[in-house]
Amino acid sequence: MTKREFLEEMQDALAQALSSDQVNGHIRYYSQYIDREIAKGLSEQEVIQRLGNPRLIAKTLVDTSAEDRNESDFKQYSQGDYGTADGEWIRESNKRHSHTTREQKLHIALGILIVIGIFALIISIISALLPVVLPVLAVLLLLSYLRKKLE
Repeated sequence: MTKREFLEEMQDALAQALSSDQVNGHIRYYSQYIDREIAKGLSEQEVIQRLGNPRLIAKTLVDTSAEDRNESDFKQYSQGDYGTADGEWIRESNKRHSHTTREQKLHIALGILIVIGIFALIISIISALLPVVLPVLAVLLLLSYLRKKLE
């Protein structure tokens, strides 16, 4: 699949659910993204293959747009310098957003596991020392009691 075919397929999928301004903003963004990756040394085919199915990307963009309808954020995104001279199209920020969410969930899970691990360590230390500490405390209390009795 070529860049043009990719972007046209994405445009067709987006046009069914989004305004033309939103569609054009997403298409410009993906076009610039593909151009940047090609400039880094990847072939057009490699970039398109890494991006995946343009209809799936479009569905994700539509679902995301439906979730947060903050028009001022979208205007800032769609009016950014994402276009190319020939008016072709683009994508990437949605992928970043999904990735960040996964990273945040991973950090939360790791934090919970660390807290559980610390509690488990404290409990195991206490349970290991308890059989030794209790008799020693009992002997010390008994000696203290006997000293007071004898004085």
